[in-house]
Amino acid sequence: MITKVETDRIYKHNTVILVENSLIVLGVCRILDCYNLKIEMIEFENLMEKQYQNTIFITKVSKESMLHKVKLLLSTDGSTRIMTINNKIEINEIKKLVELGVKGILSNKLEEDELVQAIKQVALIINK
Repeated sequence: MITKVETDRIYKHNTVILVENSLIVLGVCRILDCYNLKIEMIEFENLMEKQYQNTIFITKVSKESMLHKVKLLLSTDGSTRIMTINNKIEINEIKKLVELGVKGILSNKLEEDELVQAIKQVALIINK
């Protein structure tokens, strides 16, 4: 279970999880719900249109548009913490995502507890 102190720290900034596979989006939402970690599914376009704060979002994006969408998110709000969950990723893609400022790059083959821990760690990063 997530503690009250962790919850207060998580929701100080937005965290966005970009996922290549819509089934993974649904699975992550169900898993995090079991851990009482609130997450909202949202279409990328809606995420860009509205001003949200203190929320964890998950959205499906294509592999081809992943880098572009990361750039868009960070140009809109540099404090947003971005994670990706990828089907298959090459080293050069990882380097580009890290250079852009992505805080977590995960494989869709993670175990449930590893997934939850990684999301909590990225969401809890304190901006300096």
